[in-house]
Amino acid sequence: MNPVILLRRRGASALLRPETIFVQNCGFDFVELSGGTMEKVAFHHRRESTKKREAFFLEFAENIRPVFKDTVIYVTGGFRTATGMVNAVKSGDTDGIGLGRPITAEPDLPKKILNGECYSAADTKVDQDDFKMTFYVSSAQMGQMSKLPTRVLDE
Repeated sequence: MNPVILLRRRGASALLRPETIFVQNCGFDFVELSGGTMEKVAFHHRRESTKKREAFFLEFAENIRPVFKDTVIYVTGGFRTATGMVNAVKSGDTDGIGLGRPITAEPDLPKKILNGECYSAADTKVDQDDFKMTFYVSSAQMGQMSKLPTRVLDE
């Protein structure tokens, strides 16, 4: 589900509207809350509490939890540190984390975090508020990886 679209259409109470209830009643195994490519643009004015929690959509997950009683919720967008990810899951706002742009530079980031080899995504030296630049860099990194044999990526 894209909270950005729901907000644009109906405002802050949109998450408890018919679309959300319809999705719950469909019986999906999980719902991913993500703004896709719009998350940075839509939330450029993020509040300090959002910056501390790292994720763009944890607040939405918290508000939507009462509707999705029997559905697993994943949040994607904004996570960069293991601490932020762990805190999001421990708070109960989300059941799991999705990573996008950080793994275009480091496809083995989840494995490194779980093995205690690192505690955050690498600093890419790219302004994370510059959507176009992060998009181009991520696309180039994925293109470069696609040219490697899979055995190299598995090492």
